[in-house]
Amino acid sequence: GESVPVEIQVGMRDGFVASLNGLPKLNSSDFTLNNLSRQPAHAAKTIDGTPFTVYTWHSLLGAVKPGTFSLIFETPLTVRIRTRPRQDYMLDDLLGDPFMQNIFGTTVQKDITATSPEAAMTVVPLPTEGRPPDFGGAVGSFKISTDVSAAKSTAGDPLTLRVHITGAGNFDRVESRMLSGDGQWRTYEPKASFNSPDPTGHRGEKIFEQPLIASQPGTHTIPSLKFTYFDPSTRRYETAQSAPLTVAVSAAATSAGNEPPPAP
Repeated sequence: GESVPVEIQVGMRDGFVASLNGLPKLNSSDFTLNNLSRQPAHAAKTIDGTPFTVYTWHSLLGAVKPGTFSLIFETPLTVRIRTRPRQDYMLDDLLGDPFMQNIFGTTVQKDITATSPEAAMTVVPLPTEGRPPDFGGAVGSFKISTDVSAAKSTAGDPLTLRVHITGAGNFDRVESRMLSGDGQWRTYEPKASFNSPDPTGHRGEKIFEQPLIASQPGTHTIPSLKFTYFDPSTRRYETAQSAPLTVAVSAAATSAGNEPPPAP
């Protein structure tokens, strides 16, 4: 369930790669590749004395099940293949300039799939010991806080309770139980939104908004809310807890039309 940020880099030798024909993909059903950046960053780099353009994509790697697996990434390319014998185009390489090499070296275009070196990835299972009953699968590091749209209200007027869960991890598993209805509050179905400065969505803030209506006037308390997650750095289940909120609710004003007639 953990989301791991990954970088995928494809090095293209200048003058010999004609086109990039698609996004990198993961050749494995044991992982998911989420929120892959559509436009890669690119920079010039010299590798073993040869000029390359290195394209970099960012994504989140998610494990489907525990075990030890192989990771292989693939990228479709069109390259220019020289048709002359090797001893003939060694002189072309001495020219250094890919444009000049293509003039003096006959080439044909060919579609290939570039593959990454195979890498091993071990996925450990979530521990069963100490797992809280309200654990919903969130893995990462999180904090929780709450606020209400107004600290003072009138009985019958709607308020909005907001729950903010911030941090880093698999936000698709981040859920909140919110506030349940009781004698003080009538509650309604919450809605959720997610804000992230990170294009992959690994870091950010998930906000839950829940409408509330105080049933009676008085000083009411919105209790603290809890959020349980598994922290891979501590290897423990953690429970984040918000501070309680206090709301002063006044009685609704009585309209003149509804006032009883004066006594004789």
